[in-house]
Amino acid sequence: MLKINEIVSGQPIDYIEGKITKMGKPRVFNDQDIVNAFLCDDTDVVKISFWGEHSQKFSNNDCISIRNARETMLSGQKNITVLHSSITEKIQKEIICKTDMTDKIKFLKIKDLKTPTIHVNIKGKISEKKLGEVNGGKGKQFRSQAKLCDETGVIGVTLWDDDAKKYDDGDCIKIEDGYTHELYGVINLSAGNYGHVEKIIEDIACDNQKNEIKFTKIKDLKFNEKNTNVQGKLTIRKVVHGPDDPRLDGTLCDDTGSISITLWRANATKFSDGNNIQIVSGMVTVLGEPVLSEGNFGTVSLIEKNIDCKELSNKTEFKPTSTGEI
Repeated sequence: MLKINEIVSGQPIDYIEGKITKMGKPRVFNDQDIVNAFLCDDTDVVKISFWGEHSQKFSNNDCISIRNARETMLSGQKNITVLHSSITEKIQKEIICKTDMTDKIKFLKIKDLKTPTIHVNIKGKISEKKLGEVNGGKGKQFRSQAKLCDETGVIGVTLWDDDAKKYDDGDCIKIEDGYTHELYGVINLSAGNYGHVEKIIEDIACDNQKNEIKFTKIKDLKFNEKNTNVQGKLTIRKVVHGPDDPRLDGTLCDDTGSISITLWRANATKFSDGNNIQIVSGMVTVLGEPVLSEGNFGTVSLIEKNIDCKELSNKTEFKPTSTGEI
């Protein structure tokens, strides 16, 4: 019988036994059911993927035997793939794992996150959550995009399906075995297929980002700028309602210049012509001309100050930077 610490990458697995832990939620990939989990024994722990009928057979803490499986490297780590041709069954024996996996977990601080990083464990408080439906790999899926903060910083976070609906602003959560990637030029965190999200009773005190916001003048904005903060006076050209999300097209100006602006969803209908607004964590994209928007993680709000706009016959002239593309 093969032990987990004896598994060789790319080699078939004739027979192995282990205990299932951290079983994920069922999903569909290429019209097949799949469940991801971990399998442990007295030597080590390994990721495991159950396909087809095997995805419905087991629960957490079940001790099982597996025949005719194979190892397939996944995200740089060994992974047992249990296929339709594999033979699995629950066994009546108690398998003692080398260590309790929870004893291994080390939680990072948000300021220490880099991209891309896998196997991320993090705790934080949710804020500025936006919930919507998108067409994903499973068809229509719920997706929430929010910010997650701790005492060291803040990061964008994406949650899917039940997790997207389950947690709200102010909830403190932990994400185990998540990953980071770059989204629109900014580091973003997600639980992914193997990650586990859970609400915690710990009260996490966040670094007060609002006191540290620095706003950029419109004349100083650059092509493809990400995570930018801007204040200005809004002029509305049109608001488009259709089968997709509502969209506002307009112009934002300050005492240095002006730029085209696009706002989406609720932000497209909550402001009036002439309002003084601010965008925090917005982005500048180039669609024929530079356009400022809230992006996926930005926020838009009214401000009390009155902004005097520079009288310009034309919009601010943007000069390409070495890091941007026109």
